[in-house]
Amino acid sequence: MHGKLRLFKIIGQAAFLSTIGGFLVTFALFELLVPPGIRFSPPPRVPSIGDAIILTASLVVPAALGFWWILRKLRDEYPRRQALGAAVAFAVFSPVALGLGLAVGPIVGGYTGIFLGTESRLVAFAGAVLGIVLVMALMTFVPCLLALWITRHKGGEVHQTQ
Repeated sequence: MHGKLRLFKIIGQAAFLSTIGGFLVTFALFELLVPPGIRFSPPPRVPSIGDAIILTASLVVPAALGFWWILRKLRDEYPRRQALGAAVAFAVFSPVALGLGLAVGPIVGGYTGIFLGTESRLVAFAGAVLGIVLVMALMTFVPCLLALWITRHKGGEVHQTQ
């Protein structure tokens, strides 16, 4: 049980790192690539190259940060093949989990403010980020655990066809 709890802790840390990294990359690229004159106007019908770069980086950079973190932390406890399998599983499933977390996170933030009895926007934002991280950690834990199990039990076999 200790190994699964440690794995969940590492995946939770990677989910937090991915969430914060995704926010920072999106905001930084938005500031750099979108001209100030069109930031608050309706979006154009044809997306610009800056929009494509922002979208691609918003999906790839958080997954890459989580991949790096999980691979770095799991290499101490698992063989390289198992750590790599869990890191790849996180990188593959984290964009979907991030999308769902972004949809569910504000709900968690709103209820956090209600439960704490405050109308502070800072509390609501912190609750929303916590909700995103929790959804990401829960949705990527099972694929990472499954990847560790598969690489452990099928790691030594080589299948040959004739």
